[in-house]
Amino acid sequence: MGLRKIVIARKSIRVDDNQSFQVRGLSLTDIMAAMADYGPQMTLAFAKIMGGNEAKGPITQNAIRDQIKGLAGEFPDLLAALIALAADDYDPGMVEQAKALPMLAQMDAIEAVFQLTFQSEGDVGKLMEALTRGLVKATGALSQVGEISLDGIGAYAVS
Repeated sequence: MGLRKIVIARKSIRVDDNQSFQVRGLSLTDIMAAMADYGPQMTLAFAKIMGGNEAKGPITQNAIRDQIKGLAGEFPDLLAALIALAADDYDPGMVEQAKALPMLAQMDAIEAVFQLTFQSEGDVGKLMEALTRGLVKATGALSQVGEISLDGIGAYAVS
């Protein structure tokens, strides 16, 4: 089967009796867009999710889902951005619109995006392993960078 025959799964999220919108699972491109705009929040959220799971045992879909729901109050901009990305309507105005959705619609959207993004607990584990490896590599690369000199770009201060 060719790529053009693939239909991206979507789920309808009811806002009220007369309105709804659809979301899909997040792609790598979505994650990269969110990282570009919300990198520090994503890093903190990921650290909290991983820290919370280490204390509670193995990484499972339910454990990650509970952690994400727990972060809703702490990172509303990030979660609204993820909802807007999954709705294929990502811009600052739509992030604000996603933040203004009724709480139950937001929670339904987050749950649906999670389910559509991760088909199995193995998928969650793979993502967590890949993110952990990426963070370790990034941390290692940053530790290799010397102190920047005021003498110019590329010059390093010698201690």
